[in-house]
Amino acid sequence: MTHYRVLWVLDLGDDDDVMSELSGTVHRTRDEAQREIRVDQAWSQYLNRKPAAEFVIWPCDPVFLARCGECGDYPDDQYRAFRDWDHIADYTRNFPGWLATSERTVFCPRHLPAHGW
Repeated sequence: MTHYRVLWVLDLGDDDDVMSELSGTVHRTRDEAQREIRVDQAWSQYLNRKPAAEFVIWPCDPVFLARCGECGDYPDDQYRAFRDWDHIADYTRNFPGWLATSERTVFCPRHLPAHGW
């Protein structure tokens, strides 16, 4: 399944563009990515600041899910996708008992292997 992220583009002229991630969030659908753009534009208007020059919705594959490989539970009961495994390892460290292994498997406290890591 293709996921999406939002990039903002700053045109520096002379065919030089700078692209950066808006929030770093990986979205499950294009609609969720478009919602992120609308929210940023609304905040820009509210804060009276100039919005980004242009937004691009970029496909993001593969993605990794922060959910237990045994039962499918999420650490915070929310679907989250990440672009790389290191981000999952960092994320799961915030939840006691959760572990993301070097074999690209996530374990919840109930399914943590007895031998530990």
